[in-house]
Amino acid sequence: MYRLGANASLILEIFLRLTLAGFQLPYRYEPKNTTIRDVAARAGVSAASVSNVINGRGRISDEKRKLILAIIEEMQFKPDLTAKTLSGMRSMSVGLLTDDRDGRFSFPIMAGLTEALADRGVLVFMSVIDGDGKAAKASVEAFLNRRVDGLVIAGSRTDLVQSLDLSGIGIPVAYAVAGAPPNSCQICPDNRHGARLAVDWLKSQGRQRILHVTGPEHHLETKTRLAGYCDIVGSVAPPLFGDWSEAWGRAAMLELRKSGRSFDAVFCGNDQIARGVLEGLHDAGVAVPNDVAVVGFENWEVLAESARPPLTSVDLGLKAIGRRVGAVVLEPALQANVEGPELLPCSLVVRQSCGGADESQSTAGDRSD
Repeated sequence: MYRLGANASLILEIFLRLTLAGFQLPYRYEPKNTTIRDVAARAGVSAASVSNVINGRGRISDEKRKLILAIIEEMQFKPDLTAKTLSGMRSMSVGLLTDDRDGRFSFPIMAGLTEALADRGVLVFMSVIDGDGKAAKASVEAFLNRRVDGLVIAGSRTDLVQSLDLSGIGIPVAYAVAGAPPNSCQICPDNRHGARLAVDWLKSQGRQRILHVTGPEHHLETKTRLAGYCDIVGSVAPPLFGDWSEAWGRAAMLELRKSGRSFDAVFCGNDQIARGVLEGLHDAGVAVPNDVAVVGFENWEVLAESARPPLTSVDLGLKAIGRRVGAVVLEPALQANVEGPELLPCSLVVRQSCGGADESQSTAGDRSD
């Protein structure tokens, strides 16, 4: 017969005494790997219904969908993405390909896209390219190797189409502020609407001689923003075309001073131009906004808020565009309803460069992000 040592006998005796006294040792629950069938049983539905909720497909009532999502969270169910990939099912991921290297456009778009897909458990992978066709092709191949469920192409110009043939890749593709082939799902800001907002505001502040300083004449953004400007003021004041830089904004002010043209407001094609216009007016001793009001476009916050004075600008609603793309990128049926491009409204962020802003506030106005 095996005999316990002294220490073991003492431990056993203590344990027995504590047990007889009603004491229970702390129990550490080690959860087993929860399966989709466990979730289905708990929710009182089929495993197929749980799968449909996870994958965002099929017809299921909102009440039942919320119940299943709550149970998934409670049971800490994690879909086996490796198994799903090997079985040819969805990988619960989307690829985002962009040539916007500084993130001015792509980061807000990605934020909205991620927000729209998070509730469905879908991850977003981002790849930044420099316009090189080979790099873009390699990124698409990498996304396909990961078996992403959809692809988003994001850019900063709606008339610049990537040299990529995505027609046969077998997954849905959507375009956000980027050029797109015919019959594609393309979501863009309504630049013409944004320009009308800017010029309407200037008119409401009593400005009558409003000039337009903008970018390259052949760019689509230049054309649509010019069209919105002309909708309000007509074509009596010819625009000044240049590039999208602060240097051009300064040069335009110098050119206007030499020409002797009279103006009390400047609507600029983007924020860099507007920043240069502000600097040029400052150099000439012109008070902004008392003598001349200035409005920019794109609402690049770092630049607009640090301008002298802070710059009123048209916001493109890039995060809202990302959310809209997230709502349709994995739904071919919804994409079919997007008769491209689908234009989302802009908004105006009013700061001190055009008057009408509360000096105690950094921003005001109808802003949609």
